[in-house]
Amino acid sequence: MKRATAAVLALLGCGISEFANANNCADGKLGTHRVLEVPVSTGPVGDISYRGQLPLARGEVVLTFDDGPMPHRTTAVLDALKAECVRATFFVVGTMARQFPSTLRRVAADGHTIASHSWSHAYLNRVRSDQRRRDEINGGLLAVSAVLGPSHPALSAFFRFPGLGKTRALEAYVADQNLISMSADIVGDDWKPISSDQVLHRVMRQLNSKGRGIILLHDIQKRTSDMVPALLQALKAGGYKVVHVVPSARDTRTALALAEPPASARITTALAKMTSEANAFASRSPADASPMQLAAQIIQPDEPQSSSTAAALLTPIAIRQPERAQAASSFAVIAAAEPQPSFEELGLRR
Repeated sequence: MKRATAAVLALLGCGISEFANANNCADGKLGTHRVLEVPVSTGPVGDISYRGQLPLARGEVVLTFDDGPMPHRTTAVLDALKAECVRATFFVVGTMARQFPSTLRRVAADGHTIASHSWSHAYLNRVRSDQRRRDEINGGLLAVSAVLGPSHPALSAFFRFPGLGKTRALEAYVADQNLISMSADIVGDDWKPISSDQVLHRVMRQLNSKGRGIILLHDIQKRTSDMVPALLQALKAGGYKVVHVVPSARDTRTALALAEPPASARITTALAKMTSEANAFASRSPADASPMQLAAQIIQPDEPQSSSTAAALLTPIAIRQPERAQAASSFAVIAAAEPQPSFEELGLRR
């Protein structure tokens, strides 16, 4: 089993190093301009929430996607990124990782950075219980670690508050856990019932005004997965360069060491099951398998397929566009029923 796990990690490591180099991309592709290591000492970043910003040159952008993974939506985003040899950062919700582990493995196999977006996407600034807040923050990181393994190179110490809602106490706790809070500079408002064209217009309008920054989108939204190819073409046409942010491996190890086991029996039980399933997955990978065979197993969806409409999963506009979707997670149902809080409600500045 150890040999099989090592083989899988070695394969993923190779994929990451090759994918990182934009020079390996075919001519005409947008590519990944450079890789930027962001240590926790950088402090919180993203001017929607903080004064701190990533050290990006004018014309440089960081692509980030929240709330997944979700089959079909996330994989469509991954396909678009791969077609242009671009790497991004995915802020993963723990309950979604529990529902769709193979989709998360596909994100990792494609060489993207994986960060935490809490256990269940609870708006932490509205949660009264300190213990539940801690469970949400730690549970999200531990969920990703359970699926991928704590030493996986894609795993990061980056964290994004759900809805970007925070308090000083929450920020202090995140920092104490050796996590870096990453907000955004540019938002697509793709959680709203607007068209893909409107999302693209909003992103490019803000980007052209600011000239650089972290772009926040949601890979669970159909309007977003439909829009990403056009966004990449718009970035290319505008002369923008994509920067892939990666963590310090030491920071990630420290964050995992500091992560507190959740007090919630429900979360603890779910994490134990996720770890067991991940170990079973690794044991199914033969030690003498070829890299191509291992890659096929890594990205082969193993979640049961079901036919349903997006009505139970996504926002109102998606309800009017029925399509094949997989079983809803608890977060996905909440996302359909509860609108995102406004900037004013969260105490944020535009």
